[in-house]
Amino acid sequence: MQPSGDLFDTFPFPLWQIDASASRDAALALRREGVDDVKAYVDAHPELVDHVFRSVVVERANGAAASLLAASDPAGLLRPVQYFFDVEPQVRSRLLLSRLGGLGCHMDKFTIARLDGTEIHVAFFVTFPGLDRPEDRALAIMYDVTERELPLEGGYPSGLAPPYAPPLPAQRVGGSRPIVHELAQPLSTMLTSAETGRKWLERNPPDHERAIIQLRRIIANAKRARDLLAALRRSLE
Repeated sequence: MQPSGDLFDTFPFPLWQIDASASRDAALALRREGVDDVKAYVDAHPELVDHVFRSVVVERANGAAASLLAASDPAGLLRPVQYFFDVEPQVRSRLLLSRLGGLGCHMDKFTIARLDGTEIHVAFFVTFPGLDRPEDRALAIMYDVTERELPLEGGYPSGLAPPYAPPLPAQRVGGSRPIVHELAQPLSTMLTSAETGRKWLERNPPDHERAIIQLRRIIANAKRARDLLAALRRSLE
């Protein structure tokens, strides 16, 4: 039994689970080296960007993700995340700056190539676990905005000031925090609960009662993420 399997696969938005340990290792290495100006370091070491995005690998993708990118099966998306950025490789530096800077999430907008050769514009959201976490799995969501114009007012969810921030502002929920930050909590909690539940089930004997508690947390947070994404969709229509 996998407490997160059906929920992940049937989640109504394109969803990727990513092994981001290579980006965590890079961030911790910069800390050990005492690097203060992360942007200057990234600009001076393009080989670091190439290494990270060829080492960070998609572990899981759901059916909605496969549909978005015209893949016949989600398995076709299980490879290094470099393919996200083949059309606009400059996006990698913005994303890496958020990660190396220790931020918990990043929001961006860029063009991505689908497997059928067409291209679409997407809004991209990714939430990272803390750099001190031993299991470094990120969750990413994309939303097709090809036929939509996003508003040009608001904050920069990457936490970086222009011109280094992505040109996609934060959508706000109820006039409060940016929606990308609102999404980070339930998505991170879902991933943590799934890992915890899996460990309870792998015990001998399995602890089904504690695993069910984690499953209930996953369901509750999935509903919250669904509601937030629905609010974002309405704001883009």
